[in-house]
Amino acid sequence: MGSSSPRPPLHASQELESALRLQNHYKQRAKDALAAAAEREADGAAERDDRASAAAAAAEEEVEELQDEVVRLRSAAEANLRSAAEDQFAAELTSLSKAKAQAQRECDALRDLAAQAAAQHREELARWVQENAALKARIASDAAAAAMGGGAGAGRGAGKTFGALQGGGGFGGGAAAAVERFVAALERRKRGLAPLVAVAAVVLLVAFVAVVRAASSGRGGTCVLHRLGIIVGPGCGRPGGAAAGGGGGGPLLGRAGGGGSLRRLLDVGSFWEDAG
Repeated sequence: MGSSSPRPPLHASQELESALRLQNHYKQRAKDALAAAAEREADGAAERDDRASAAAAAAEEEVEELQDEVVRLRSAAEANLRSAAEDQFAAELTSLSKAKAQAQRECDALRDLAAQAAAQHREELARWVQENAALKARIASDAAAAAMGGGAGAGRGAGKTFGALQGGGGFGGGAAAAVERFVAALERRKRGLAPLVAVAAVVLLVAFVAVVRAASSGRGGTCVLHRLGIIVGPGCGRPGGAAAGGGGGGPLLGRAGGGGSLRRLLDVGSFWEDAG
């Protein structure tokens, strides 16, 4: 009663067969599940590949469209720039044409003005030449009449000639008077400048001789100035030499100028001592 009785062999084999069938069933279900998963994975991969291919094709189409748009925009921009440049060039060409026309008009006006001025100058020159010839003929006739009259008659003829020159109207009388005044002024200037030039030459020669003598006999720059009569500080030589020698180095210029010693011009040393 207390111990269990062993199962019959038939019942054990049935249980074993049932377990084997159940195991096979589970294996088959696992295989089916794996096959379904593999099929689903293959279908997903194919779908993903299709989607990727479609996306790549769409991207390529979009890239081509964008490239076409870029080309179109570039062509439009170049056309706009070309048209703007052509318009600007046309405007500049028009402005230059207007400026050229204005310059041409101004040049023509200046040419006409120059031609008028040249014509006026030629007319005035011809008139002056005629008046000059008439004046020369009048002077020659008056001079011949004065020479033929002789003596007192010559003086009266000369007076008559100059009276005609001074009283003659127009260009002839004024030009003759101006020529006479100019010649007289030149003569006076020549006569007045000759003595001045001679005196200036003598003075420059005397000054040059004095400077050469002072430079050759002096012992330095101070001594040269001292001998020329310009005392700088204590001067040059022995104390009191200037007073004993009648003005120091001044007698050089005095003797050269022919009239005693020059007065001391400037005592530079005393000037700076007073200024200090």
